[in-house]
Amino acid sequence: MLELTIDEDVDALIWSSIQGSTNACDYLNYINHASGRTAEFEAAFVLAEQYWKATDAFEPEPGLFANAFAQIQNQAENGCTVAMLHLGQFHCFGIGTAKDMKLGQSWLKRGADLGNRDCAIFLGQSIGKTDGAAARVIFEQALSEGHLFAHTELAELDPTRARYHWEQALLSEHPYAYTKYGEYLIGQSTTDEEKFTHVDWIRKGADGGDIYAHILLSTWYTVGANGCTKDEEVAKYWAQKGAAMGSPACYWTLGRMGFYAKDKDGNAEFEKYLRRASMLKDEWSQSLLAWHFVWKGKTIEAQKEGVQWLRCAARQGYKPAMFRLSEALRDGRGVDADEKEALYWLQLGADLGNCDCQCALGVCYLNGGIVEKDFDKAHQWFQIASLQGEGWPWYLLGISYEDGLGVTKDYEAAVRCFKEGAELGDPRSIFKVGMAYYYGNGLPESNPAAATWLKRAAELGNSDAQSQLGIMLAYGHGVDRNSKLARKWFESAAAEQNRVGLRELARFYECGTAVRQDIEEATRLMGKAAALGDPVAMKWVEENCPEKPAWLQAMLEGKGGDD
Repeated sequence: MLELTIDEDVDALIWSSIQGSTNACDYLNYINHASGRTAEFEAAFVLAEQYWKATDAFEPEPGLFANAFAQIQNQAENGCTVAMLHLGQFHCFGIGTAKDMKLGQSWLKRGADLGNRDCAIFLGQSIGKTDGAAARVIFEQALSEGHLFAHTELAELDPTRARYHWEQALLSEHPYAYTKYGEYLIGQSTTDEEKFTHVDWIRKGADGGDIYAHILLSTWYTVGANGCTKDEEVAKYWAQKGAAMGSPACYWTLGRMGFYAKDKDGNAEFEKYLRRASMLKDEWSQSLLAWHFVWKGKTIEAQKEGVQWLRCAARQGYKPAMFRLSEALRDGRGVDADEKEALYWLQLGADLGNCDCQCALGVCYLNGGIVEKDFDKAHQWFQIASLQGEGWPWYLLGISYEDGLGVTKDYEAAVRCFKEGAELGDPRSIFKVGMAYYYGNGLPESNPAAATWLKRAAELGNSDAQSQLGIMLAYGHGVDRNSKLARKWFESAAAEQNRVGLRELARFYECGTAVRQDIEEATRLMGKAAALGDPVAMKWVEENCPEKPAWLQAMLEGKGGDD
């Protein structure tokens, strides 16, 4: 049996033990264990991807990692402090075993008592999350035994002497100490020029293998912070360096970069990075990858994989994933529609305080379907959600007052809610304030004020506001007539399949207003508006096209037709 004297010995023992495994969890456990060192990460990921099953995220099956675990435990029981360190980490992080902080800390304490510096530091870090005073005693004891790296932890616990601790930590020559010292100096600086002079410390930490340094540099070059010029290539370089050391954070960073890149539709590389971070249980990556597959996936298989990742994130307690999973289950994206499970996740997310879940649950009570209609409950959920500083619940709360749903109809109260939502930047709320001025409901009737609010909402992409603003410009309601500008807003609304925008643009083509007269185009646009339920367009179609061509009939029946 290999005698464990350094961390890399443990890495080698685990890697040799899992050779030939067809269990993805074995390779992921290896990656989680060795993260931050030079190890067989690429080979491990390739094998993990090859053998990955969706159930691995929920019900990991025992694999060959257990053999390595037993050997490490055997050496720990025989006094090997390096084995004690890693056994403690296994239990504290839940690597290859159920998470058990108490058991993990007991192994770390045994190692620390036998003089292992890393056991002492990690023990203090794990205890410090709940008991800072006890952690400080451990770190000070480590210092008394010559473990200078303990200064990095004391700097956090003793902020009045932070600079002293950071400078002393440098004497340990540990890469993380360089990174944290640089970060401290940058935090004390007032100009970007001064901050950039300290970035060299971060680079020194990164060159020494500190993953946190890679994350900082990648982030700063991505957004252009702390004197670092925005540079996506440099940001990607540092993220790739960290990913090569098994960092989940660097994998999701690369995935995020690729996802938001202009060429993402033709580049599947970001999927690889997000999938790897997702397999390492990063819920943000799971949720983003899921969104990509569920709502942009072109096959049932892609949508199904997306739902699986949403389940992973939701089961880990990631509340935004609960909302998205509920949506996917209600719509039957990649899986059979399941209203019962959709309601379960929506209710759970709402109970845990997620604003989107609370609003969506309120809408369910408003409309019925997966729950019985209950306007009182809908109003209550909108009120709860409105406390969280988001615009959507204020819009919904305003709708309940405007229509008297679960509360007495009150236009002035509705407007107050819409204005709250508008201040938070919600385009729907801004549109409703504009319409309140337009009709004089809850506010003094004022076409100029209405136009001002509607233009604001239209510029934010609200298609209802674009249509209404176009109508005001087309017919001179409170503003000078401007058919050319009206056409622009109708076109914007029509591009979003807004039925009023489609109808009004059709009228322009029918009459040749600000466009070349084109009855065929007018008919096509009116047909789209009619298919979307616009009563004026439906009447126009019946009067002007009593003998409907096949394409128009198909459009009206929702079977496609001319797009």
